[in-house]
Amino acid sequence: MPKVYAIGDLNTDFFTYTGLPARFGEEQNAGFTHSIGGNAANFAVAAAALGVDVSLVSMVGNGLFTKFLKAELSKSKVNKLLVNSDSPNGFSNIFVRKGGERGIFSNKGALMELTSVLVSKKILSKLKKDDVVYFGGFFHLPKLRNGFVNLLKSIRKKGAKIFFDATFDEYGKWEVKSFLSFIDIFFLNKVELEHISKTKNKTKGIKKLFSMGAKEVVLKLGSEGAEYYSNTQTLVMPALNVKPINTTGAGDFFNAGFIYALLNGFSAWNSLLISNFVAGKKIEQKQYFKPTESMVKNYLKNKNLVEVVKVKNYNLLSKLSCQLIVEQLNIKPDSIISIAAGKTPIGLYEELVKAYKKKKVSFANAVFVELDEYIGLTDEKDSFEYVLQTNFLSKVNFKKENIFIFDLHAKNISTECKRIDSVVRKKPLDFVLLGIGTNCHIAYNEPNTSFFSETHVVSTHPKILRAREQRFNGKVPARAFTLGIKTITSAKKIVLIANGNHKSNAIKKTVSSKPSAKVPASILQKHPNSTIIVDVAAGHLLKN
Repeated sequence: MPKVYAIGDLNTDFFTYTGLPARFGEEQNAGFTHSIGGNAANFAVAAAALGVDVSLVSMVGNGLFTKFLKAELSKSKVNKLLVNSDSPNGFSNIFVRKGGERGIFSNKGALMELTSVLVSKKILSKLKKDDVVYFGGFFHLPKLRNGFVNLLKSIRKKGAKIFFDATFDEYGKWEVKSFLSFIDIFFLNKVELEHISKTKNKTKGIKKLFSMGAKEVVLKLGSEGAEYYSNTQTLVMPALNVKPINTTGAGDFFNAGFIYALLNGFSAWNSLLISNFVAGKKIEQKQYFKPTESMVKNYLKNKNLVEVVKVKNYNLLSKLSCQLIVEQLNIKPDSIISIAAGKTPIGLYEELVKAYKKKKVSFANAVFVELDEYIGLTDEKDSFEYVLQTNFLSKVNFKKENIFIFDLHAKNISTECKRIDSVVRKKPLDFVLLGIGTNCHIAYNEPNTSFFSETHVVSTHPKILRAREQRFNGKVPARAFTLGIKTITSAKKIVLIANGNHKSNAIKKTVSSKPSAKVPASILQKHPNSTIIVDVAAGHLLKN
């Protein structure tokens, strides 16, 4: 699991709970508490509670609360990469009224001394590929701006990812254009979006961020939920129905939930779901509350995790599924992929070949594993390999040694299954694209196939072949190889595509029925990063 380094502010928060405005010259009753605070510190504490290996890089002053802050970080299992200062610690005085709204007065103290040079010294020697560097409270720390782009470039050279939370800029500069192109995920709320983009129109604001170089944007909308934007997706997730008591730190905890989810292989859709849960649990409590990983897992236990995307027609279905594969290969050029053979993916093959010819993608370092194949064919044009080779594999730049196809003439069937299984064990699947049968089969996993099946052989009964509308030039095969459901669902990302009215019942069962071996495709409901893409006809029975 990659490590996370949180860079930014650490201070003590003092809370005053009152339903009344302050009246000077009078004494009023109120509730008081204090806790660890600061955007980066809140994030780090929340991430650690979720099981993330997280370190905090910040300044710690010389004052009354120094021991308290260090003890809180230790108790929360946050690794301390702190720079000592003789200045006082930062603190915030937070007035909280009924409904959870708050006003904040802050003095940053020692935090004003945090620089990009100090951060470099603390993290660069420790960073490894795929680690995450998270910036929280950047706008509060003016000295961090000097040399910031060079710091980001150095982090990039290490192969680490960079996540950035905007926070409020009390200095009024709101400048991100100089470094936004280095940020992998940019977190912000609606007020911050309006200031940075200089428009109150949300759609125009998001477009402005992408024009400045943003790659992925997460917009936090409080009681209205959250939204995710990328070049291929716009996702909208409603908030949890909770009664807020104190919203302080909600955004920081949201970010921690999102990054926890991504590190654990969840899709952007499910990352929003988890983020909302973590933030929602935080704001329900008066005291400083840290949702745990076990709480998240319990919350997800009965959730349907599959994301469903409905597009207008087959052409758009093919284009979108192609975009997702291109995106995968551009992020990880040596990805291990498996793509179904059949009628539904024909348009996808064409789009992938177009993308390759336009130099939008390369398959030179990618590995291809065949999903299923008939055994003992007398005419090789009847094979899935023939479909794949003639429409896709031979038209792009896969290396021959990186293509793993079932041997349809294998003398030892068991050995052949083990051969393909060993490939997937050595090189775990990154991306699988599936079709679906009218009986909800995926690959050649027919109804009642165990969810725990690995690569195996199935009988191809005439009834099954008729259902598949399969015609053969040579001998009709009696058996077929297939990756098992366990093997398929070991993939980090799964996409299932379907078009046409004749697939609508299968799609409805896949999405709506309780996961069961009777409906093989229903296993996708439990996969953390699965997407079903349907055209209007295939998805017309889905209510939402």
